[in-house]
Amino acid sequence: MSNQYILIHDIGTTGNKACLFSVDGELISTYYYRYDTFYPGPNMAEQRPQDWYEAVITSTRELLRKTKVEPQNIVAISWSGQMMGTIPVDRDGNLLQDKVMIWADSRAVEEAKYIIERIGGWENFYRITGAGQYIANYTIAKILWLKNNRPEIYKKTYKFLQAKDYITLRLTGAFVTDYTDAFNTGLLNIHRNEWSDELIDAIGIDRDKLPDLHESIDIAGYLRDEEARKMGLKPGIPVVVGSGDVIASATGAGVVKKGVSYIYIGSACWTGFFSDTPVLDTKTRISSHRHVIPGKYAPHNYTYSGAVCMDWLKNIMFSLEERELIRKGGNIYKFMEDIASKVPPGSQGLLFLPYMRGGGAPHYDPLVRGAFLGMTLAHRKEHFVRAVYEGIALNTRVIFEAFERLGEKINVIYIIGGGALSNTWRQIFADVLGKPVIYPKYVHEAGCLGSAVIGGIGAGVFKDFSVIEKFLKPQGVNEPNERIHERYNEIYESFKETVEKLIPVYDDVISKIYHS
Repeated sequence: MSNQYILIHDIGTTGNKACLFSVDGELISTYYYRYDTFYPGPNMAEQRPQDWYEAVITSTRELLRKTKVEPQNIVAISWSGQMMGTIPVDRDGNLLQDKVMIWADSRAVEEAKYIIERIGGWENFYRITGAGQYIANYTIAKILWLKNNRPEIYKKTYKFLQAKDYITLRLTGAFVTDYTDAFNTGLLNIHRNEWSDELIDAIGIDRDKLPDLHESIDIAGYLRDEEARKMGLKPGIPVVVGSGDVIASATGAGVVKKGVSYIYIGSACWTGFFSDTPVLDTKTRISSHRHVIPGKYAPHNYTYSGAVCMDWLKNIMFSLEERELIRKGGNIYKFMEDIASKVPPGSQGLLFLPYMRGGGAPHYDPLVRGAFLGMTLAHRKEHFVRAVYEGIALNTRVIFEAFERLGEKINVIYIIGGGALSNTWRQIFADVLGKPVIYPKYVHEAGCLGSAVIGGIGAGVFKDFSVIEKFLKPQGVNEPNERIHERYNEIYESFKETVEKLIPVYDDVISKIYHS
């Protein structure tokens, strides 16, 4: 094994995961540092950037302590980071807010309406940006919210950054971002790969408050002396610009060439594929992300409620079992998987609609909600678990069929994320889709692996992204069962029909509840 290493930090929503990869693509060790999210009001979600910084410093030192890796053997630092944030800093790099809006913050509802009005409709916004999610979640609306509601902050802001970019600033002094994060601001012209003057002029924000655009593989700068001392590293290590977390995960799942797709089962569930050009579809609102590969794209779509539905089900149905399993050293999710595996496909007529957070693909209607349909007195806990597995897989099939309707030929599907550890769930995905799904070695660390390759290319260790294929190391394949797939074909048609019929019901009932 090589004695050269790439240090990765994945600045996530619940914490920072530090990973050390050898340049042979082997994961040496990880260290996780949790931090808090604050919810000061309805539709508000904030974090402290100082917490991210302290997480990076501490987890680096702990990782070096655990592994005994010599600081001089770290050849690059790279990032994967949560996206759609709004971190205002002044010209000296000082934070202008202790707590900042993160991706989950959607308070800027009125600003989103204003953007749509000024740009001539949502379709025009989508035509420019390829960004298909709620505009209130994008940085463009959050910047406008600050301008309207915190004008003193807006006025003092030199640059608005994303999570990884703020840490890069602290380590190198560089005010930069990459195209993957720029895409998810809602301010990037996806066709020209530049900040959109049309949008900037229409809504009246200052272009010079946006950071310089770079490829993910560019070197942002070099580790400064003081930061190196705090981290226990050697000064001068190249700090690569890095990527937003979604595209880092796609890269780490092998989505670096045509025909390859992936499914990520985390708190949310999403899927994406590789494309040479932007792919737009106003019906299903595909988000045509910029890829970390220069000039390429990674169109995605999202089921907002993924494995979080299993957490919810665990909390309301399995608290007694969880306490007992903790006492015995067992795992509640394995227990839930085991009982669900004994339930026949179709969950004895129980159908789950996985819209527990509202909206998401393929409808993006914020009033749509989750539901169990077909409940009877014969249903037990195991039926509900399997129905959740199936509902999320069925919604993913809707997304895949939208990709294929637009001409995408998907030959290979990798599956990653915490949910991919469940063999039962992987098999349900294979049976619902009617396609094999491959699970690689690093299902939990795919984003970090993608970032390691980005960092290695930036530092000149790797030639190009084809090296990821050598590092994937598939651990197995779940092949579809043709008989069960036919059964799921019937259920799938019922799933689609049920959702379509319920949308106007939700729009009527939920809107009345919210406005009563």
